[in-house]
Amino acid sequence: HLYISWEKPANDTRVYKYDVTIDEWSSWTDSNTPNMHWPRRLRPGENYTVSLKTRADYYFYGNCLSKLHQEQITTLSETLLLVFH
Repeated sequence: HLYISWEKPANDTRVYKYDVTIDEWSSWTDSNTPNMHWPRRLRPGENYTVSLKTRADYYFYGNCLSKLHQEQITTLSETLLLVFH
């Protein structure tokens, strides 16, 4: 399984959760914790595009999404730790 970790946004941005997409599969965190165990199995030695958006939930304005951040990864046959900076 894949464990993904990233840094929290700067400036004390109020984060409700994170939306994460790897190629066509999407998931999200249960809270504002900047990490997750990816719920789907990835094939070893394949290239994937990881996309991350921060979701802020403002009571008066609805959901606000950050700009999309993307990274390319290649899976290994061993456990992989991916850290966004």
